[in-house]
Amino acid sequence: FQAEDGIRDQPRSRGLGDVYKRQIEHLIGRIGLAAAQLNPNGYIKVRGELWLARTESDRDVVNRGDPVKVSGVDGSTLVVQPCNHSRPDI
Repeated sequence: FQAEDGIRDQPRSRGLGDVYKRQIEHLIGRIGLAAAQLNPNGYIKVRGELWLARTESDRDVVNRGDPVKVSGVDGSTLVVQPCNHSRPDI
């Protein structure tokens, strides 16, 4: 059936999911501030946006206003670690 061949040969759309993934991965390495206590989950502010975040270790507690470094992404949640940086990317 020729119609199937035509559909199969078309390039796949990268879609909005890929755009979102690139935007969120761009935050890795950025410094943010805890908008609420992370124990281990909470919210941080980075580059003017509020993000759901969790600490790398369940034992880490980050107090509101403390700086954190984005070390990874887990779905739509940023993974962070406490840091001693004085100039956050907010």
